[in-house]
Amino acid sequence: MPGPAGPEPASPRPPATWWPSCPTPRRRAWKPPPRGKQAIAGTAAKARCARGLPAREHGSEARLGRGQPFNTVAGHRSAIRPKWCSLHVVFAGRGRQGTLGVRPHGRSLHAGLQITSRRGEASLPPLEVCRTCPMHQSKPFRSTMVTDTRLTRRGLLRTAAAAAAPLVVPRAVLGGPRHVAPADRITIGIIGCGKMAFDYHIPTLLGFPDVQIVAVCEVDMNRRARARQIIEQAYSQAPREYQGCGEYVDFREMLGRHEMDAVVIVTPENWHCLQIVEACRAGMDVYCEKPLTLTLAEGRICMEAVRRHKRVLQTGSQQRSNVFGQFREAVEIIRSGRLGTVKTVHVGVGGPPVPCDLPGEEMEPGLDWDLWLGPAPLRPYSSVLSPRGVHRHFPAWRNYREYAGGGHADMGAHHYDIAHWALDLDRSGPVEVIPPEDPAAVTGVRFRYAGGLEIVHGGPGGCLFTGTRGTLRIDRGVLQSDPPDLALEPLGESEVRLPRSPGHHRNWIDCIRSRERPVADVEAGARTIAVVQLGNLAYQHRRTIRWDPRAWTFADRSAPESWLDRERRDPWRLPSL
Repeated sequence: MPGPAGPEPASPRPPATWWPSCPTPRRRAWKPPPRGKQAIAGTAAKARCARGLPAREHGSEARLGRGQPFNTVAGHRSAIRPKWCSLHVVFAGRGRQGTLGVRPHGRSLHAGLQITSRRGEASLPPLEVCRTCPMHQSKPFRSTMVTDTRLTRRGLLRTAAAAAAPLVVPRAVLGGPRHVAPADRITIGIIGCGKMAFDYHIPTLLGFPDVQIVAVCEVDMNRRARARQIIEQAYSQAPREYQGCGEYVDFREMLGRHEMDAVVIVTPENWHCLQIVEACRAGMDVYCEKPLTLTLAEGRICMEAVRRHKRVLQTGSQQRSNVFGQFREAVEIIRSGRLGTVKTVHVGVGGPPVPCDLPGEEMEPGLDWDLWLGPAPLRPYSSVLSPRGVHRHFPAWRNYREYAGGGHADMGAHHYDIAHWALDLDRSGPVEVIPPEDPAAVTGVRFRYAGGLEIVHGGPGGCLFTGTRGTLRIDRGVLQSDPPDLALEPLGESEVRLPRSPGHHRNWIDCIRSRERPVADVEAGARTIAVVQLGNLAYQHRRTIRWDPRAWTFADRSAPESWLDRERRDPWRLPSL
């Protein structure tokens, strides 16, 4: 048992000469955690922004125990985005084993941390450039991920010190010793500039020295201009050739830029199939946000287009590339047979979509509403569907049948994907879909697979696997098993180990160069969302559906062929290959 804790040492201030271009900080005193709060086996630890910038600390304590992440945040304001850039220090592991590292909060990473604990002090070096803050893009940054198989409270500071070893990574948008020649860069266009583009895709791609964003396409004038401004401002500080970022309203015009190598599609899913097919025809590789498609017919067409044109498509199911590996670890546990034969999986996500009956509104100039609707039925403008300008929330179009698959598809695209990945079903699918008995229920649909497996929509968040030897639950921030040793016992040498992902975008970029299959390829994405689409049809029509996953059609005439697709507005017909 740990002895009584001594007094907290004072947190040292960083040298005043660090990052002189940063604004003068308005310092804020840090109060130590109350006694009795535990971090690593009784050690309370605190992370501070190493720049000494004004820290916005979300809670004054850090806790770490079995099953608890160590989430201590320090941050500063970004010069471009009116929000806090911040870091989480995370201990990801079981008991005395794990990984000490840093992950983003708000998807913006920046300088190193000063960790203070009852046992002493240590520093973590900068993790990565704050990609949206140009004042910090003129300094080299270092990357840290330390694995210690015997990480204890006494080892925390040794681990943090080891993290400070000089490992310099490429600067996000600057030339340097690892400067990439223009001919060797992959040029990319962004289709759709909403929250995910601003918070995730654009900052991530700006961080790759071998990638250059050359065009953006967006139907909202303000979002389009803002995306171009951020991209050009980032590249303007780089001593390398950059011809500027093109702006487009219509994605078909953007795809005419033959010098582009790839596109990232970040639009509502009623657009995905058309944009994927046109990009493949233009010879471009594709990263498409999940859910990959809106209808079953679209999934088949996307798979055929990628195969025919020999393209690399990454579905945006980034849980497969989770940087701390908890989803991969769960998959390794299940594939190693620790649960025995898996009989059922409960997937806890939202419900099916509903028809859109939102009232119409007046629309300010600057939005091509007809092009936003695309194949969907013509209706008046609604700010619920498409808020004007740059917004920091997820618009509600995802709840409505005309544009998306509801909460069932929104998070189901992530968690059914993990169920398929864990059980090696990326090339398969259910053979029978049974609606719940209650006609008003929005959970409870059951998916039966060949061999007896049953996946059920409903339950705790994430995936709950039940096997003949125990259960395992996996969600963001959660990895639990019963009995506990199923998850706590380290994997042996003879058990399944999956490749570690360098990150979802990085995996895609690497596969563009190697022409290998990415971690979430088109078939994995199409077959995962086909589960959701079959479930939504069962909810909508309250009818049992039999499905042939090989033929990609309804079996035994259990449903009309018209259910494979939906009506579309001219000229947005289902693509033919």
